[in-house]
Amino acid sequence: MFQADDQSLLSITTVPNTISAGRNNLKWHRLIAPWVTHLAACAAGYPYNSAWWPVT
Repeated sequence: MFQADDQSLLSITTVPNTISAGRNNLKWHRLIAPWVTHLAACAAGYPYNSAWWPVT
């Protein structure tokens, strides 16, 4: 997790390149934990941004 000068937070999550389960499908179970973290931070009032980055 990184904190900017304006106190906003950024979380970058690396995920295996196998996040895709086909042309228009994702393996959602790999995204649930980062999403819950994002949701909790926003609900607590933190200025929070998140991103996922595929790793090959």
